[in-house]
Amino acid sequence: MARTGSTYGMGLLDKWFGETGWPRDPPVDVFCDAVWELALDGESGGWLTTSVGIMRSFPIFWDKQEQLWSQVHWFDGKHEYMGEGHGPG
Repeated sequence: MARTGSTYGMGLLDKWFGETGWPRDPPVDVFCDAVWELALDGESGGWLTTSVGIMRSFPIFWDKQEQLWSQVHWFDGKHEYMGEGHGPG
């Protein structure tokens, strides 16, 4: 599955921000650009959108890892702030 992210050009920036050479966590694949129904007692109330991106982490941004983003959307038009999650790094 494709991961979200951008390539910022050729050369040095591709080394740091290109989409190749990043570790993948297969259990996270289910969250790539996904939409999940939110229901209680069989009644739908909204949906959850998720995506997986790439990021560098400390120390000094050497470690490459995946990052999970999620956001809850309610049928009444309200939504919650985006949530961010990532594994230990």
